[in-house]
Amino acid sequence: MTLTSETRRWVYAGDGVTTVFPYTNMITADGDMAVFEEDDATGAREQKTLTTHYSVSGAGTEAGGNVTFLVAPAVGKTIILVSDAPFTQPAEFAPRVKLSPEALERAFDRLGILIQQLSELRQRTVRAPGGESFEEMSVLPAAIARAGKIVAFDENGDVVVSSMTLTELQLAAGGALNRPFSVAFHANSSATFSHNSFPAALTAIGSNNRSYTKIDLSDYTQARLIVNKQGTAGNAGSKLVMRYYTNTSFTASNFLVMGATEIAVPVDTVNAVLDSGWIDLVAGARGDVFVNIFGIDGDGAASPAFGSLHGHFR
Repeated sequence: MTLTSETRRWVYAGDGVTTVFPYTNMITADGDMAVFEEDDATGAREQKTLTTHYSVSGAGTEAGGNVTFLVAPAVGKTIILVSDAPFTQPAEFAPRVKLSPEALERAFDRLGILIQQLSELRQRTVRAPGGESFEEMSVLPAAIARAGKIVAFDENGDVVVSSMTLTELQLAAGGALNRPFSVAFHANSSATFSHNSFPAALTAIGSNNRSYTKIDLSDYTQARLIVNKQGTAGNAGSKLVMRYYTNTSFTASNFLVMGATEIAVPVDTVNAVLDSGWIDLVAGARGDVFVNIFGIDGDGAASPAFGSLHGHFR
């Protein structure tokens, strides 16, 4: 047979009625067709399973055949058929045996199909213009050098990676992420305050509702807690934590851990600026949320004192 068409990919729109979708080039086996269903709204793509979701007819026919779904794909679904013959060579010609023209033609057909599949795949790749050398440009830096970085092109058009990480570049640009900012939960420079009889249970700082606030953290990914610890120290193991909640609430137990690990500082010390370090925000905290500072793991006796309390976000 001859291969008169180069097409190796067919795309159709689901309508909730149609179950038969033609392919117009030869494949040699039913399993040599990959079938995908893509959700138009989300872009999510699912590969369908032969016999479970569809059947194939026309394998070995020069003009192609049909992929028939057991259930019609719905409106809003795109059906994609892609020739997917394995890159193997199954033909075997024994010595001193009459060569069959049909067998030879099938072997050439398969080579043609594989070449066309490579051509279709090539059309979906990023590539340099014809005539341009791609030898150096095609080699990526080692994985350890490019991890977390941005792939770019230098003054010669060759592939390089950025010296800064993606997060650092976003922060520097102030684009996709907003610039860092600070929220003062207590910032009276003339007086310290105490968390009286620091309890073991999670308790709002100062044991009142004055420091609760709402912050839009939709475009932020990290936070840290900075505490100017003054005066009396807390008991060993006591700490301040910064937590969030999605609704208005003055109930401490409703508030959730907002970092990949607790954003916290120990308070069993005096006269020190304590830094939790930058911690990645959990997905739930990346929104318009309520935030406060809480004490936890106290002994109910010590009343640690504090200067300023700040939450930093970036």
